[in-house]
Amino acid sequence: AYESLQDALIAAQTPSLTSTIQILVAAGSYTPGDTQDDSFLLHDHVELYGGYPVGGGTRNVAANITILSGNIGDQADPTDNCFHVVKSSGNDASAVLDGFTITGGYDDSSNGTGGGMVNDDSSPTIRSCVFSGNKVLIHGGGMYNKNGSSPAVTDCTFTGNSAHRTEPSSSGTGGALYNDASSPTITRCTFGDNDALENGGGIYNANGSSPTITNCTFSDNQAGMSGGALYNDSGSTPAITGCTFSGNSANGVTNSGGGGIYYSTNSSLPAITGCAFNGNEALDGGGGICVAGTGAPLTLTACTFTGNTATYDGGGICTRSVGLSLEDCILAGNSAGTGGGMYANACGFTLTNVVFRGNLVKGNGGALYIGGATTSQQTLMNVTFNGNRATSASSGSSVTGGAI
Repeated sequence: AYESLQDALIAAQTPSLTSTIQILVAAGSYTPGDTQDDSFLLHDHVELYGGYPVGGGTRNVAANITILSGNIGDQADPTDNCFHVVKSSGNDASAVLDGFTITGGYDDSSNGTGGGMVNDDSSPTIRSCVFSGNKVLIHGGGMYNKNGSSPAVTDCTFTGNSAHRTEPSSSGTGGALYNDASSPTITRCTFGDNDALENGGGIYNANGSSPTITNCTFSDNQAGMSGGALYNDSGSTPAITGCTFSGNSANGVTNSGGGGIYYSTNSSLPAITGCAFNGNEALDGGGGICVAGTGAPLTLTACTFTGNTATYDGGGICTRSVGLSLEDCILAGNSAGTGGGMYANACGFTLTNVVFRGNLVKGNGGALYIGGATTSQQTLMNVTFNGNRATSASSGSSVTGGAI
């Protein structure tokens, strides 16, 4: 047995290794070394399992918390912590990280990324891990995936991670996770209380990233500008199925929004299926979802939007020139300045089997606001409007369209 996890990993490094080595790690806290550049390095055919009791016995990840920590110096000063707690470079799925808490990574360099973990051209298997309390100045507080990385991230929790810099200029995207030309598979994961100073409090997808996000929960994440839970940019095409977005917020007041999800310019827009958006907030547009710029129509199927708010446009959904297709969706109890349930500007849309119920605006279009010039078709089939209201924001103000 090794007293040092780093020693065990070094001993397992065999260039021609083809059989699997398992390293079973007892409860406790482990650091990768003595300098900020030190990290735990994953290797092909090496499987790391945390959650074992000290002295041996039956594995229980919840009871036997096994911590990989970047806090190597002054315990009260994060600025001397390791830049990246875990790193994976060029690995395949045979490199396994299972049952650990990864915390205390802090990359405060000018290009600070991936405080908890960095995957570079790498596709390891990551299961039952907690990424908490990691911080960077630029991208991906909890995890940073780059150069075509496609890790399988399953049953993991990302909480209290941040991407945040105020000097010499404000920046910070992907509080929990940042994908740069990378497409991880993210399944049954929880993203909660993460924040980004700019965009993507939970996840930021950039440069054609196409993650598959299934049965995940996003709650109480914050972005200083757009995409409280999730931000998509530069042709990124996430596939999102069976997820819940609740209590997330986007706090930008102009040209921003998407308390739950934001799609930026040049995004290619895939389907969102079977998702729930509850109680998300945007100070600009799209309490649940905001779509801006250009791109293929966004398709939403069997989704619900309830109790989302936007100060200006689209309590549930806001689209600014990009087409929409909604089928079997419910928008209920959402509120905004214009378009309580949905705001559609200068775009075509198709609404099929959609219910607008109890939405509210302090302006025009209690359920649905349609504005701007477009030559695209706007089609409503079997759409129900019930109990939506348009009220005045101030005495004497003119409002129209309790429903549309």
